[in-house]
Amino acid sequence: MFFYIQDIDSGSVWSNSLIPSCVLPNRYKVVFSQDKILIARSDDDIDTNTEIEEDQYSNYVPKIAKRKKIDTMSPLEEGEAIERMEMLGYDSFLFRSKATDKISLVYKRKDGSYGIVEPS
Repeated sequence: MFFYIQDIDSGSVWSNSLIPSCVLPNRYKVVFSQDKILIARSDDDIDTNTEIEEDQYSNYVPKIAKRKKIDTMSPLEEGEAIERMEMLGYDSFLFRSKATDKISLVYKRKDGSYGIVEPS
């Protein structure tokens, strides 16, 4: 969150932190702690102190909505994996590669072509 500050006498405008105004202050200090950030700034004879507390989303960890365990995976050629992905309507498909016998991931790219992720 940014606040803009204006010196009524001079008409100068700046923000409570370095960004977004990019106006260099006379003094600037940022202190990061476990639960907050403190920003202290001096511009001529005006001092500002901003404290940003940790919010409810800062420690957000996405939750897995569904987990599927696979007992066995029959090896597939890359083309077979793409066909299965398309038949299922998926954007990606995890499979065991017939060529390497390793787990690989085939995916549909934004341009409509296909990509593959495989271990080295």
